[in-house]
Amino acid sequence: MAIVYELNQPQPLRAPSIRADPRPPLVKVITSHEFDALPNISPEGRNGLAALEPAEMNFVELYPSFVIGSFAVPDKTDPTADPDRMSFYLDADRLIFIDDGTVATDMLAKVASSGILTKATTSHCLYALMKTLIADDFTWFSLMEDAMEKIEEVMLDHSETVSSQTIMGYRRAAMRMGSYYQQIAVMADLIADNENKVMSREEARAFSHVATHANHLADRAETLREYSLQLRELHQTQIDLKQNFDEDDNLGLAPIDIPVFEESSVEVSSELDEGFAIENPDEEELLSEEELNAVEESMAEDEVGAGFDDLGI
Repeated sequence: MAIVYELNQPQPLRAPSIRADPRPPLVKVITSHEFDALPNISPEGRNGLAALEPAEMNFVELYPSFVIGSFAVPDKTDPTADPDRMSFYLDADRLIFIDDGTVATDMLAKVASSGILTKATTSHCLYALMKTLIADDFTWFSLMEDAMEKIEEVMLDHSETVSSQTIMGYRRAAMRMGSYYQQIAVMADLIADNENKVMSREEARAFSHVATHANHLADRAETLREYSLQLRELHQTQIDLKQNFDEDDNLGLAPIDIPVFEESSVEVSSELDEGFAIENPDEEELLSEEELNAVEESMAEDEVGAGFDDLGI
């Protein structure tokens, strides 16, 4: 069943109208089936919205007396999943959201609670909704960046195992959100140009603020996408280092700065406690300790005698 809000009522989006014949300007939320039966819609508008219905994109098209468009709003709990979709038709008296889900009613409830709807016009209501769509997204990006920083810390500390799928998830989320904001910015810029003069100049100019905000968010998304690439490079570097270490370990190779001592093939004689054994090149037998002492004394005398001869003594 269609939900209808009368913008001329106090706090118009707080509760649907219960009148049998509500007065414009109106905001309506209907299903695609109900839109097919809606009167006073031009064939161009019907065909244009029919073409937008299956598309998962944020798009706007201006006609001489009306504007049509679509929204594909990512779910911030899982930005890589299928977005929530809705389309809209806007003229001076009606802002109609075609939504087979709940995204339109949810967003209108947020507009009502935020208090940013200050004019009873369909154009201003569309502006308020688009502004609400991206209102808190800088905070969401801050939470995302905090989570990415924690991943970087655990990779550097080697305190936890981080999967490549986790890092790629952040990259895909940043890319999806960046594309979303770029499309919203283009939409807002086209509406702000107000080529068909469907709205007042002041109302059209307000959409330029939405475009500026969306562009800033797109820049923020690009920054986080680049950060995710840095995390991916760090993760890949750690994988390469681990693989190299494992290969060296399998080959029995030790790090360069760690010497490896093998068991010596030289047998140490137990006779070292009893004195050194000097091999005589001319004889097969080893000299005894007494014989060694005698040889040393004889050599010493010869050296002393030679020294005196040199001095002429």
